[in-house]
Amino acid sequence: MYIQKVFEENRISVLHDLIEQNPLGTLTVYGSYGLSADHLPFTLDRHGLELGVLKTHIARGNPLHKSVVETNEVMVIFQGPDAYISPSWLPRRHINGRVQPSWAYTAVHAMCSIKFIDDGSWIKAHFEQSVNCFEAGLPDPWQVAEAPKDFIDGLKQHVVGIELTIHNLLGKRQLMQQRNIDDRLAIIEGLRTQSDPRAHQVAKQIAQAIEN
Repeated sequence: MYIQKVFEENRISVLHDLIEQNPLGTLTVYGSYGLSADHLPFTLDRHGLELGVLKTHIARGNPLHKSVVETNEVMVIFQGPDAYISPSWLPRRHINGRVQPSWAYTAVHAMCSIKFIDDGSWIKAHFEQSVNCFEAGLPDPWQVAEAPKDFIDGLKQHVVGIELTIHNLLGKRQLMQQRNIDDRLAIIEGLRTQSDPRAHQVAKQIAQAIEN
């Protein structure tokens, strides 16, 4: 990923936050079937190693676990909300016309070693961890323990666990930091007029970037 210095994000805690706030990642690998990508929900263990450990699972019928050698490096891509930036919002449009469109977004690339786990106890613990994570905040959260044991045992037979140890994190926050304050404030106002909720999220991120 090309990252201009002004957009570079190296703070591990910020990158971890982005992963946890956007847990549906894209696991990209090059295996015996060639290049492939799987969209999977991940949980992050921040405390195992310095850069963290990602956990997920795939259907046993997914050829991924048969096509990738565990010594291979893989990459997981996480992306936050994004929004188109219209030049019509910029004050310079009516001054000298020297404006152009852009795009605001945040992204993290996690380079990892991959390990496939075919162990019922690990998979059950992973189910519980991921459910507790994704159900948190719901008014009536569901728990794995509510399901019959034989049902969960059956599910375990149909999945393969994946554990990814992160070796490198690349972070990019393209939040218009290269623009002057007047442009950035105008962009925030422009984004707030949009109906897409992602635009409002990006407006909030740009405002936070100004404060920080």
